[in-house]
Amino acid sequence: RCTSLRLKAQCCKVFNPFELDVLPEPAICLLIDKFSEFKLSDGTRIFDDDFLRNMKGEVKKAKLHASRAFDWDSLPKSKQYKNRDHRRKLKKEAARVRMETREDGEYAPYEQSDVAGEYSKPKDSDKWQDDLGEYARRIW
Repeated sequence: RCTSLRLKAQCCKVFNPFELDVLPEPAICLLIDKFSEFKLSDGTRIFDDDFLRNMKGEVKKAKLHASRAFDWDSLPKSKQYKNRDHRRKLKKEAARVRMETREDGEYAPYEQSDVAGEYSKPKDSDKWQDDLGEYARRIW
């Protein structure tokens, strides 16, 4: 079952323009073949052979479209992304203030755990490409 889910996630790469641009045509066709794995709960295939054949017929056009130059940064940020970005900046500023005002020898809880090797602080990123929600919104 996990393998089926992983397979479904992999074949969805054909809808991602960044993936589509770099994948060779034969690999895209193999991914399209794997759409036959998508089934309803009663076992009925969601995508029939005609649909998959037509999809393969559009691979060249899709690759050409995906390889066109486009400024993805020109798309406006979503309200949700702006809110998440604002919260990240507030947290960074609060952490900076805590670091400046704390006394020597006093560690934040994540630093203590990090020293002990139990926890690694998540990497913060200001790029929309690293925010899964914003990434998905922009490519669709």
